[in-house]
Amino acid sequence: MIKYTQKKNQLENQLLTAKDTFNRFSNARLALLLGGFVILYFLFGWTAVAVMVFIPSWLTVFYYLVRAHDASDANKQRLSQELEVIDNELMMIEVPLANRYDSGAAFQNELHPFSSDLDVFGPGSLFGFVNRCATMGGRALLAKRLLTPLLKPEIEEIQIAVLELKAMDSWRSGLQAGLLPVTSEDTETLKAIPMPPALKAEFLLRLYPLLSWLLGILIVCVFWTQGAETGLVVFFTALGLNYAIVGLNKKISDAYFIKISHIHRNLKQYKTAVKHIKEYAWQSSACINYAAALLHKTEPLEQFEAIAKSLEMRQNQVAALFLYAVSPFDLLALAKLKKWLSEHPTFFEEMLRSIAGFEYLTSLATLAYNHPEWSMPDVIQTEKPRLRAREIGHPLIKKAVVNDYNIDNTNALSLITGSNMSGKSTFLRTLGLNTILAYTGSVVAAKEMQLSEGILLYTYMRIKDSLLQNASTFKAEIDRLSMLIKAIKSEPQALLLVDEMLRGTNSEDKLKGSMAFMESIIAAKTTALIATHDLRMTDIAEKYPDLIKNYFFEYQSENNELRFDYKIKPGICQSFNATELLRMAGLIL
Repeated sequence: MIKYTQKKNQLENQLLTAKDTFNRFSNARLALLLGGFVILYFLFGWTAVAVMVFIPSWLTVFYYLVRAHDASDANKQRLSQELEVIDNELMMIEVPLANRYDSGAAFQNELHPFSSDLDVFGPGSLFGFVNRCATMGGRALLAKRLLTPLLKPEIEEIQIAVLELKAMDSWRSGLQAGLLPVTSEDTETLKAIPMPPALKAEFLLRLYPLLSWLLGILIVCVFWTQGAETGLVVFFTALGLNYAIVGLNKKISDAYFIKISHIHRNLKQYKTAVKHIKEYAWQSSACINYAAALLHKTEPLEQFEAIAKSLEMRQNQVAALFLYAVSPFDLLALAKLKKWLSEHPTFFEEMLRSIAGFEYLTSLATLAYNHPEWSMPDVIQTEKPRLRAREIGHPLIKKAVVNDYNIDNTNALSLITGSNMSGKSTFLRTLGLNTILAYTGSVVAAKEMQLSEGILLYTYMRIKDSLLQNASTFKAEIDRLSMLIKAIKSEPQALLLVDEMLRGTNSEDKLKGSMAFMESIIAAKTTALIATHDLRMTDIAEKYPDLIKNYFFEYQSENNELRFDYKIKPGICQSFNATELLRMAGLIL
């Protein structure tokens, strides 16, 4: 918190200076442009030599002033974006789910084995809490990692990279700031640049690398030797010739220019990110691997940027006037672009993959930086799911109550009873979300955590009816139950998290179904946690005392107020609060 506040104050001061510099360059640029035209007007009454000396001098000064102005604008924008990044982190410290980055709603899937029940995607989700990815590729990679557990070697590789990046808070905020304006449309534009069309009069265009120099020299010589009037005739003749070639291809080229109209603007963010990644000597293997695709790409990227800038110059009417005098420069840029795309067909896919990898690692590293009290989990290899956690809490709850909890061969099935709002569902989500985080290579919300490699989560918690699928709540429960039964039969590493099953039927059928389900779990030696209000279900622990353990959450009632400690304890809950809650709601019982 203190470091973020200090960084914010520093950035605000730098931004004020940058804005002042930008304004000075803006005024100087305007003054030079207007003053140059005024001077040029009066010089035409003098000698051609004066005109020829002034024009290149004026354009040279204007060119460097424009570059300085653009650099100051880029610096101002960078500082502003980095300030947004810091403000976002400060906001999330106060309100953990107030992240400005995408919540991952596009990845929601009600039929997934656990993502919907555990709030992995969407508003208020784990994805929304962790995500610091601006690119679509970064978000897709993070979503994939949250849904698909990595194996022990991969997890340990990511953990080392996360610890490396955790210590680089300025580097991380710099990467995020550079990519902050990126949108999904920008990403798609770069990934799918169409090949330029065949142009008319291409034989003439092939001559222009030499011809443009000859035209430029000819115009200068005529101005120098024959005077301004003859020089202007030659100038506009060359201009007309080149405009004729452009006009010949206008229908073809304009349609293509529309398709790539924002290509130069989009490139700036990615070039900044590439430079940011390449400037550091990485130590962890994951960072080295993600950076490897960029190590030999400086020249192609600079070549592409030069081409993109040439195309962008079409929008600058003053510059275009002089450029068209020596060549149909935008058509030449199209020819260069066609050649570049042929030589580097997968360049942007590789670049975007590399950037996405660093965004993913940055997301996890920022989580570790913001929560120094969290720990890196230890992943072990076992035949059945095992978990040992000390002071584990819900990662999305600020100041969450923590618990110690183990899963081993003595509690392969854990039955959890408790009153309403006592913390049963939250505890199940606590275990599920931290397991997901552990398998991404992230820190977890626990003082210590050790878990088996390859645990496959299956949940039965938030069952809803569906008008679109014409399914009642009970039908939805049956479908979910079928998924869990298949997992019991086929997945030795399955971990089931079940919260009050079969709510859509009567109490007797619910009890019969629940008992049969638990018998199936015991027979298959599957690992599960089941939360319930029905104390009759706890009797099964007497039948399998070596495999089933009872746990409970309780509450205290003081002065008509319910107090919860949210602590899990061994045993069976003996006090329930539904009656008190109904009375508090106004019912007379």
